[in-house]
Amino acid sequence: MWHWSFADEILAMIFEAGYTSDLKGNRFAITLSHVNVRFRHISLKNPRLWSTVTNYQGASELEEFLARSKQSGISVKVSGEQIPATTSADIFFPLVIPHRHRWIEFVHEFDDDLGVADSPSQLAETTFELPMLKRLIDHSAYLSSTLAKWHMPSLAEYSGEWFPGCSSTSLVSCALNLLWDSEPEFAGLDGLLSLLSNNPGIRSITLLFHECIKYMVRGRVDSKASLPCLETFSVEFVGGCHNVDDDLKLFLESLHLPRLSEFSLQLSPHPDSDRTHPSDTDTIFRILLRNLYSTVQTLNLVADAVYEICCTDLENLIAGLPSLRRLYVEAPGLRPTSGIWQGDPPPPLHYVELSKCD
Repeated sequence: MWHWSFADEILAMIFEAGYTSDLKGNRFAITLSHVNVRFRHISLKNPRLWSTVTNYQGASELEEFLARSKQSGISVKVSGEQIPATTSADIFFPLVIPHRHRWIEFVHEFDDDLGVADSPSQLAETTFELPMLKRLIDHSAYLSSTLAKWHMPSLAEYSGEWFPGCSSTSLVSCALNLLWDSEPEFAGLDGLLSLLSNNPGIRSITLLFHECIKYMVRGRVDSKASLPCLETFSVEFVGGCHNVDDDLKLFLESLHLPRLSEFSLQLSPHPDSDRTHPSDTDTIFRILLRNLYSTVQTLNLVADAVYEICCTDLENLIAGLPSLRRLYVEAPGLRPTSGIWQGDPPPPLHYVELSKCD
């Protein structure tokens, strides 16, 4: 057969190339180890193939994966929505927490069916030293209140609720869910500005606003943050244009983004809002974008139908972005009226795409 012509080292490289740190990659190691004796021998000698552990696995399989991964970095995945968890939280966490010095990725997607009453105490008993953790995705409802106790000197990617006390200085990408009434108490725009200024190497930021966020300390409104590496900036407003005020304007003007090339704006209505009452976007365009990001080459605008977008406002916005080359608009509330939306895009635009626009 074809594989007999390959040395064990080559097969090991092929196996590693097929591995992914998701549920499929997790089962990949099991599949390989059951093909034949040679495949099993090679796969058992490759710790990386066994380096993803999830609460989908039974306790005995978890122990096998943790042992076979030896001292390699491990990815810890916690979920409970799409597939019912096989191992409850009170069993899963005691098995993986002793290996936290090897965690390179921790993904907590949902709380459902995990026995969450026990989880917070297990994850917050003491200060967590996580020297290898590079990726943290937290979509749970409770974990953000404990993250300040986690020491993560290598953290490069974070997605979840913003939490005060974050000491990371190596972030490359972050997606922050901003809730004013979060627990622990949100640190305000000045706390967010401090986080960004402490991570000058960050390249991608996503900010999700659910409500109006203020400065906590008025004396810090003059603080600045220089992000010389930032290339992609995304902002989403949930619940209406009232989230945009003078404090947010000051915050945006406090960001120095010399290399920003792509900006995305998404406008989503609050689930309980009156969708029959149109929301004007002029304030957002005037405060959020105008004359702030002259280096932007790509602009993406996605807005729910509840938002009425005036073409004149949008055209004035485009005129204030001299480097803009690509424009994507998905907005049922936009009604194109002028030539800028028909035929070839005018200079300096090279590409315009309208989706779901009237």
